[in-house]
Amino acid sequence: MAQKDTTIPTASPEAAEGIPNQRRVIAALSIAVTLLIIAMMAGYTRFGAEFLRRRDDSIGDMLMREGKRIEAGGLHPLALETYERALNARFNGASNRTFTLERAGELQWQAENFEKAAGYLSRALEGPGASPAPYEALVDSLIHLGRLDEARQRLSDWKETLASGDGDPAAYGHALGMLAEAEGDTAKAVIAYEGCASQYSHALSAARLGILYSESGQRDKALEYLEQYFRLGAPGKDNETLHSLYADLARESALP
Repeated sequence: MAQKDTTIPTASPEAAEGIPNQRRVIAALSIAVTLLIIAMMAGYTRFGAEFLRRRDDSIGDMLMREGKRIEAGGLHPLALETYERALNARFNGASNRTFTLERAGELQWQAENFEKAAGYLSRALEGPGASPAPYEALVDSLIHLGRLDEARQRLSDWKETLASGDGDPAAYGHALGMLAEAEGDTAKAVIAYEGCASQYSHALSAARLGILYSESGQRDKALEYLEQYFRLGAPGKDNETLHSLYADLARESALP
């Protein structure tokens, strides 16, 4: 019967000599990794917090740019949501916050959320790099809210801006007419609207004149201004109502 080999294997002299070398390599690698970790921690302590701060400070700017892209695509509710998210973040550029307030206010105004629009647009006019663009929507929002004293003050500020050559005089003149109507001064409103319609071919002023002249029984003038409104592209929201009004006036005018 064959005997079992009980000889204990022993490493060769060459392998035995390599063990200390492997241990030294492992120790060196451990030290290198430890030093790398220490260096990374030191780098984060010195630069990491600043990097994160700058990243956080630019979130508002990034959302603003995304909002502009979405708005350009015509998705206004989503653009508004994006702008409002931006306003809850920090901005690296103060003028970017001003622009975001302006766009959020404009979109709230278009959605007829006049209270929110007035809040955003007022802040936009007070921010760094403010433009006169918010005045039109702000004054209109204040008139809708019945805050006529504030609307009058904003019109005064707007007039000063126009005197410096900045802003839209046609929109200003139309806003004067809207305020006069809100105050019950129809004659003053008509003068303001006629100035805009004749000097600037302002479509919305022509529409208001068509309505006011129809209400006062001046059918021919009403038809004249409604026709001007339609020729200018009918940019308002009440076109169905204005078409019906024009049709009624035209029918009455054709009667013997």
